[in-house]
Amino acid sequence: MAFSFNGVGTMFYGQRDFRLDGTYVTTEWFVVFAFPVIPLRSLRVRYQGPGEHRWYLGFGSSDSYAVFEKSIPNWKQVLCTYGYVALLVGWIYFVVSSALSIYPHAIDTVSSLWIVFMACMIPVPTPWILRHYAQKKLRA
Repeated sequence: MAFSFNGVGTMFYGQRDFRLDGTYVTTEWFVVFAFPVIPLRSLRVRYQGPGEHRWYLGFGSSDSYAVFEKSIPNWKQVLCTYGYVALLVGWIYFVVSSALSIYPHAIDTVSSLWIVFMACMIPVPTPWILRHYAQKKLRA
């Protein structure tokens, strides 16, 4: 199962190909600072809820998944994940450069910094929205 310490290790990203039994395909990634770098494998899983709490050098807990299939990385999911990360990086660059070109002191005051930060957060809920519609389409 996925494990990371201080943002370096492996994590699951993505959910696609939902089935009525509650399973979906997710991809296990090697991550650095919680950013997906290398896809390792894809798994068909069902979320079982929070797992045991681990009290090692840091704090944390793990989630529990029932694994039904293991396969090579699902390349459609890999490309969507890379695309989402590229969208976030590009959006943040666009917002910050636009704010600085319009108002050169946009990051000098706290209120202006909060406005720029909130504008950078606009694309963040995209995966949750897409997942909601995919699950809704499955139930219909």
